[in-house]
Amino acid sequence: MSQDTNRKLPLLYLWRRRMTLLGCPANANTTLDGLVSDSKLHIGWLFENYEIAEGSSLPRCQLYDHYRKHCEEHRMDPVNAASFGKLIRSVFQNLKTRRLGTRGNSKYHYYGIKMKDNSPLHLAPNTIHPDSFIPPLQQMGMQRNGGNLGGGGGGDVYVDTINQVAAVKYVDMNGGHRKRSKRGHSSTSSSDDRDSASPVLGVPTHQAIVNQTNELGVSIPPQQIGFQPNATPAVPYIFTDQDRKGMGKAQMPNVQFTDKAGLLSTISFRKLGLNEGHITKLIEEYDRMCYDVLAMVKSLEFSKIEEMWSSFWSGGCGIKHDVLMALCTLDKIQDHIIEVDLNLYQTMVDVLIPNVLLSELSAGMTQSCRTFGKNIDVYLRKALISGNLNETFIKKKIQAIKYMQQGLKRYTSLNHLAHAARGVLQKDELCQQMYQDYIKVDIMAVHQQAGWICNCDSVMVQHVNNAFKENLQKMKPMSVWAEWLESIVDQVLAKYHDKPSNMVSNVGKQFLLNWSFYTSMIIRELTLRSATSFGSFTLIRLLADDYMYHLIATKIARASNQPLITVTRQDKDWPLAKETKEYIVPPADDHDDDLNVN
Repeated sequence: MSQDTNRKLPLLYLWRRRMTLLGCPANANTTLDGLVSDSKLHIGWLFENYEIAEGSSLPRCQLYDHYRKHCEEHRMDPVNAASFGKLIRSVFQNLKTRRLGTRGNSKYHYYGIKMKDNSPLHLAPNTIHPDSFIPPLQQMGMQRNGGNLGGGGGGDVYVDTINQVAAVKYVDMNGGHRKRSKRGHSSTSSSDDRDSASPVLGVPTHQAIVNQTNELGVSIPPQQIGFQPNATPAVPYIFTDQDRKGMGKAQMPNVQFTDKAGLLSTISFRKLGLNEGHITKLIEEYDRMCYDVLAMVKSLEFSKIEEMWSSFWSGGCGIKHDVLMALCTLDKIQDHIIEVDLNLYQTMVDVLIPNVLLSELSAGMTQSCRTFGKNIDVYLRKALISGNLNETFIKKKIQAIKYMQQGLKRYTSLNHLAHAARGVLQKDELCQQMYQDYIKVDIMAVHQQAGWICNCDSVMVQHVNNAFKENLQKMKPMSVWAEWLESIVDQVLAKYHDKPSNMVSNVGKQFLLNWSFYTSMIIRELTLRSATSFGSFTLIRLLADDYMYHLIATKIARASNQPLITVTRQDKDWPLAKETKEYIVPPADDHDDDLNVN
């Protein structure tokens, strides 16, 4: 046996083991190329038919049934349900498993995923895996409807009515007071209770119940959870003129490619057999693509971004695909693309939420932004995998887009807190009750307890205290509260405006610790006094803490000249590769014998 064959055997073994876990069983005669092609086929099928969607769920048995049909069509052996579960979780991360339905008729669902609107699986007949449990009443309906679980014309009205009444009871049980289960019986977990309830934002999902009436006058939900095998995806939100008017007008900054001459003189670039024109073409086309993506975000056409990325990374950008793949193996090209990405992602977040505290986003707009943030890494990963880009570059791109996801999540959460706090601060009775409870707190006593830890100026503490009482008593609007918090941060960092960024970062972080400690001490005093407005104070405290965090991060980003979404990054997760030494090609007049590389 040759040395090359011995080297390939361990690799083939590892691929067989990995593909078996990912849902691609391999026998002894399976080749490495066959395993890779099967894996790509399964992953591509999942990407084409399913997507992440907050608030939506699909039965596990339905997904597995679709997978079995997919394997039959391509003459492949399907794996068992457990291995398929590992496959789908490796593709769509952070999926949750929830048990939905009435007692005795509940089924396991994948929560946080839906079938794409353009998926051909919508036209597939509603069949369920033979091993899955079907309630007796549904079996009766299937027999009388010719095997169709969906009911429809010619069905048994009595059975349909029983199913509908049972669904109404399920809704009433989740919407009203739930009885405790008897001792010795398993009770529904708190997570299941939250899953069955409607989302806080009030966006229509398959759990949000809207009363409808059937032909018999029975009130039923739009989807009878536990009775229908196919969960209808969430209704797409239609953006309003008010949503578009509240968006920002930020423009993406122009990022220049640095040290092009240094890249041209490296051996790694010379080996590719390319020239300077290829680099210039890639930079221009990538910038154009980023501007197009930003235009789609401004027009709220999120679904077109996936098509744009897929087209670009598959060679539809005016650059040959093999040239694109070769250039993306160079560290300097990767670093430039990541830098452009981060500026694009920051601009996208600023456009969607121009002011985290004062932008009044609708519930549908907020939910759409969150869903877009959850899906965007899936869109990018699918485009990069289909373009056969190298693994290192894909990891960098995915890590960079995660900063945008985290930033968008922080922005929407803070904006939602501001919306809730605005409802408190605009009610006279609540503000007056908060004021009466707050003036009973001895701030100087709080300062004495916290002073030896935080070492804060007592004059500034008193000033902040007086300003807070005045804003509360006079029911100042949210804009005044925002200006007040910003003035505190400006006062703390005033003498560090010309200092290095690491000093600004250290001072800002220490201020956040001090602020958090003081607010927790005040909440402690209100708790001990059993303050009537304790809940309102807790909400205001959460808002103030999060907005202070945002303001300090903004100051650090400006001092270090980096996008705001990357301020909270960890060095171990930073997508940029460490600097590596490149061998420089000597000028053409030097002799080859003089090239001495150690």
